[in-house]
Parts: sequence; C-alpha cells; structure tokens
Amino acid sequence: MPNEIEAVFIANLRSFIEVRGYKSVEKFAWEHGLSKGGIGKILQGKRIPRFDTAVRLAQALDITLNDLYPLDGKSYPVSQIKKYKLDKVKAAQKLLLEVLEVGVPQKRKK
Repeated sequence: MPNEIEAVFIANLRSFIEVRGYKSVEKFAWEHGLSKGGIGKILQGKRIPRFDTAVRLAQALDITLNDLYPLDGKSYPVSQIKKYKLDKVKAAQKLLLEVLEVGVPQKRKK
C-alpha cells in the first residue's frame, strides 16, 4: 500500500500521462524507452521509482519533478492540468497582443 507521498506521485503520473494524450501506459513507455512493466508496477503502488526513474518520467512528460512530487502534497486531477495549460496559453496570447499593440522598442542608430 503506497504512503501519502507515493499516492500523490501515482495520481499525478496518471494524470500527466493522460493529459499528454497517451491512450495506454504501454504506448507511453514504448515511445520513451521505458519499461511498461516497471511503470505498471509504479502505477499499481507495487514499486517506488528510483530518483533517476522519476527524472526520466518527468522528462518524458515534459514536466518537472515538482509536478510529480508537489511540495504542497496535492495531486492534480486531469481537469486542473488542462485548465492550467489553457490559462498559460491565454496569458501568452495576452502578452503577445500587448506587444503587438505597443510595438517592440527599436534600437536607435547613433
């Protein structure tokens, strides 16, 4: 039975795999050269990932270790991750519009 920290890690790993569009753990493992059996055991709470394995999982998902092991101890449901990504896109669009309205300052020639 996984402890609280491991349970959060497992929940976040599942959520990020789903958000990244992988239909199965096997596909995720295959695309990133990871062991599907090893990932399966981690997701079942039967194995605790070593540090280097956790780093490889984070790199494969293009996230940080803090996303898998958040300091606040909270897990991220898929809906929250999708909203977070949408908020980041909206913020980037807003910044781009502001730059286009104001214009990028030009360097003056001497």
